[in-house]
Amino acid sequence: MTTGRYVTANEAADILGVHRHTIRNLLKKGELKGELAGSTWVIERADLEEFAKTFIRKIGRPRMIRRRRSNAIAEPYDSLVAKVDAWAKKWGYKEDR
Repeated sequence: MTTGRYVTANEAADILGVHRHTIRNLLKKGELKGELAGSTWVIERADLEEFAKTFIRKIGRPRMIRRRRSNAIAEPYDSLVAKVDAWAKKWGYKEDR
């Protein structure tokens, strides 16, 4: 790592302990000051140190809450029959037995 006035995005990632893509995303959003020199992002060390004072690292992705699917087979048979009978009565269906 260099000790000069400027650091690259990869060096900034090492300093902050994040992935280099995180640094590039912060630069593109404008949250971190830097300039694109050719194909390399260059950040002033003073700007990086100021940013590091307020930067809170996010760990991982938020977990998705999975909903359970209702399973008709899991319901007791009598309960299912009662529901079907109530529906048939409501809509005027007659048994063909």
